[in-house]
Amino acid sequence: MQNIDATLVAASFKRKNPADFYSVLWFKAKYDHAEELLKFIKKYQNLWQADSFLRRQVTAVMGRLMITNNKEIESLLYTQISSGIANTVSLANQIQRFSNVDRLDGRLRFYLFPKNIQRPYPLPKFMVLCSVLNSEKIRIDNDARKAILEHVKDPYYRKWLDVEYNVN
Repeated sequence: MQNIDATLVAASFKRKNPADFYSVLWFKAKYDHAEELLKFIKKYQNLWQADSFLRRQVTAVMGRLMITNNKEIESLLYTQISSGIANTVSLANQIQRFSNVDRLDGRLRFYLFPKNIQRPYPLPKFMVLCSVLNSEKIRIDNDARKAILEHVKDPYYRKWLDVEYNVN
């Protein structure tokens, strides 16, 4: 895995194309441990903060990192909120709000767990799920856990759900 990771990162920074960084970010969001993902985000902070699209994508990934690095992610989210970039501000605020939800309302439940089970479970949706799981009330809710395990079958997603949120 490290060889693939190193090759992807090297190739993406050779061309200096934002789409390449985006691809590496999503690859790392799925396959990296939280500490490695955070290290990558911090290392290239000057690069992604200079591009509003990349800034939003990195902000979306922060929801997965909040449970393992709360203080650093809160600080990074605050920086995004302070940026004044409307779509990034709203996303950072939403990630913070999700960490305090008491229950999954109908719309959020339907978004995360549609009637027709999605295979594969989409990575952007998994990032939203992680943001919601930052709420302890959701993490311990048996109905939510049952729905998660019914809908999320990807072995890497399941690994992070177990390791980071104790959903197994």
